[in-house]
Amino acid sequence: ILLIGEGNFSYTLSLLSPPHSHPAHLVLATAYDTEAVCYEKYPDAAEHVRRIKERGGGVEFGVDAAQLGRCKAIGKQPRWSRIVFNFPHAGERKS
Repeated sequence: ILLIGEGNFSYTLSLLSPPHSHPAHLVLATAYDTEAVCYEKYPDAAEHVRRIKERGGGVEFGVDAAQLGRCKAIGKQPRWSRIVFNFPHAGERKS
């Protein structure tokens, strides 16, 4: 499963948890933001990413959905059985 456009990675974590329990090594979650920006926007993202990686799932930051061919991690899979294009919440705005 290729997940494009994750926000805080809670959706990915839910796929790896009961009742879904997808095999983590078959899941790659991506975010457009850099890792630092992601963690700044979504304070809970670091914990979600840690848990995804701990289970064997893949996480990539800085992935532009319009330029997927540039992401080496995506290219390593010959074919994805599912591709989920998320529309993440923009995060809280700072005043």
